[in-house]
Amino acid sequence: MRLLIGIVLLNLVWCSYRPQERQILWGWFLRIWPRLRPILGWLFIFIGILGVILPILQGLIFLVLGSALIGPRHRLIRLTRVLYKRFLRWLATRRNRVIAWIGQFGIRSLRTLNQQIQRLKDYRARYYRKHRLIRLAIVPPAAVISELNHYRLRYDPSYRHGLPPHIVLVPSSLPLDRDQFEAQIVTALQQYPAFALTLDQVQIAPIQHRLVVTPSQGQAALEQLQAMLPTTRPIERRPWPALTLGKLLQYSSLASAQAWVAETWQPQTWQVTEVVLFEERFGHMWHEVRRFRLAQATMKQTEYVKIDDINDSR
Repeated sequence: MRLLIGIVLLNLVWCSYRPQERQILWGWFLRIWPRLRPILGWLFIFIGILGVILPILQGLIFLVLGSALIGPRHRLIRLTRVLYKRFLRWLATRRNRVIAWIGQFGIRSLRTLNQQIQRLKDYRARYYRKHRLIRLAIVPPAAVISELNHYRLRYDPSYRHGLPPHIVLVPSSLPLDRDQFEAQIVTALQQYPAFALTLDQVQIAPIQHRLVVTPSQGQAALEQLQAMLPTTRPIERRPWPALTLGKLLQYSSLASAQAWVAETWQPQTWQVTEVVLFEERFGHMWHEVRRFRLAQATMKQTEYVKIDDINDSR
């Protein structure tokens, strides 16, 4: 048994030093964690109850950890909090001064604790907002994302980081003032109309070891749009603008991937009406936080329009 545990731990340590294996292990952990989290939470609550009865264990610590793992939105946790508050209010209305004082002290303590927790949450939100990487990009229509992910699942490791296929306008960076940065984006996009973008040229960027698709129509509009946006650092990718489909270290693998994608690639025409702001969070996972519409100040859901439909309506 000890030999088996040692072999498993040795494999985990070995995989943690290899990027590809580390990504696979992290993907497994993200899949297992939603089911493992409530099990650990109830186990900690059980140990906490034993700790309240037995003087050996610190039951309160395990109760707090278990409640945090299960989550405040669980029905039993919410019911317990409601009953606890009702019990304190009931104590506060008793005629006995000692019992009433205990109830009032519990209510004041609970109110102070909630205020401190809210301050910590606000500080945490401000801190992470200031220290999280952002990326501004153009995302294709929802109808073609699944088709592009068919290539990215095979060749692009960023597919596992929560990023959809995209064309970078502002690369991953950390602006000094996030609110001012977003305000400058809104101001710049108010003056820029929507435009068409056609992707049909599958190429290799050998320096960055990327397989990309470059536009034959709309390249000048993309470059002009990027020049109007607030810059944090220049885009060093060549060719640019381009849609990345794969990141492979070996040139022979890039060449074979280009041959296969070029045979099956169908030219795509998008109507660019908005840009998307992504934010990097826990575990190098990227999340969409805001959408900016071109030539409009308000943010709404995208209604993509195909160029063929526009031509047919004319």
